[in-house]
Amino acid sequence: MRVTTEQVKIAVKKKFGNDFIPLRQCSICKEYVGYYPQNNDDILWFDSSCGCCGGGGRYCSHSDIADTINMQSNPEAAKMLMEHFGLNFKLTKEL
Repeated sequence: MRVTTEQVKIAVKKKFGNDFIPLRQCSICKEYVGYYPQNNDDILWFDSSCGCCGGGGRYCSHSDIADTINMQSNPEAAKMLMEHFGLNFKLTKEL
């Protein structure tokens, strides 16, 4: 059940367009942290800071999202992430 960078890029673009791509919600302040698409379609800015905790940011790509999904050892966690990012679990299950 591996996803490719290209699958992630297409699914994320379809689901979120050029808007903020949330990854998770802070358990304290409930603000979302996630990815901000940049002018170049291949570059994202990941911002890990929220309203209550300082954090940092870094440039990354859709391959980082694919890696996050692919590193999951729990199939249910991988399925949840795939659905969150707009990937069709049934189609990618066979990969």
